[in-house]
Amino acid sequence: YNQIDRCRELIDAEGTPAAPLLELVNHVADAVAEKHPEARVATLAYWSTRHAPRTMKARDNVVVMLCPI
Repeated sequence: YNQIDRCRELIDAEGTPAAPLLELVNHVADAVAEKHPEARVATLAYWSTRHAPRTMKARDNVVVMLCPI
């Protein structure tokens, strides 16, 4: 993640660096669902993004996989 204002706001509000990532993944998932409603979008949760955001939820077509390396 980076330190631009929107990312910092999301991290502070949601309590995790996973928030900006989830916002991006949800945006991609929405676009994919428009043309391919049966498709799933996968993302990996590494050490810094392993904690779920306080209020944000992954879209129904998003699969989050823990990658404990």
